[in-house]
Amino acid sequence: MFFATRTDSTATDLLYRYDSLAHFHKVNIDRGEGCGELKASEVEEHYIHYEALGKAILNSTSFGAESSLRTVVLIDEIDKAPRDLPNDILSTIERMEFEVPELKSAQHDDSAKGERPIWKKKAT
Repeated sequence: MFFATRTDSTATDLLYRYDSLAHFHKVNIDRGEGCGELKASEVEEHYIHYEALGKAILNSTSFGAESSLRTVVLIDEIDKAPRDLPNDILSTIERMEFEVPELKSAQHDDSAKGERPIWKKKAT
């Protein structure tokens, strides 16, 4: 996997993108139809798009899988990144986990239903 660093890149850019506009649009359309809130797994499926490092961490996890995959992530032009980016990335790699705050509120509703927590991604 490949990630090209920009001068405004953050560690989150390497992990995931959240399509807030599409989510906002869906919520407003559903409000008129009387539909309830989306589950965390539905938000993840439709509005969270994992990037290079996020995919690598998820590939190394084994949520129910028998084996994990090794992935190489090439981070190009890291010298152009903000000063804190390399440390933030190293911290994430060391822990092999990251949070997706956009899934937190939906997760509270799902935890009562017995669904696995997905707002915090961690390699096992």
